[in-house]
Amino acid sequence: MTNHPNRNWLKKTPPSLVRSWLEMELLIPGRTRANALEDLNEEFSTGYTHSRLNEWLRGDREPERAVRNYMLRSVIQRVLAQNSAGVTLTDAQLDRIADHLS
Repeated sequence: MTNHPNRNWLKKTPPSLVRSWLEMELLIPGRTRANALEDLNEEFSTGYTHSRLNEWLRGDREPERAVRNYMLRSVIQRVLAQNSAGVTLTDAQLDRIADHLS
């Protein structure tokens, strides 16, 4: 086994918002990193690459606040859907929580 720094990137990345977001995206059947990145780029009219996603995962760079809020909203919604009995939040409530946490 090689000690290449990019090998097993997901296993070596410390817990983070980006990792949580990506893990939740990949729980959706048939969903890939490319799909998640494509949706992110569509949401913000950006051209983020897999390389940039890897920089975020490694902590070399931090996503801009709007992207962090997008990821937070997604993670919060999915955690609530998976773990709470009927608790839902409005878009405004999700925005306030995401803004507070980012």
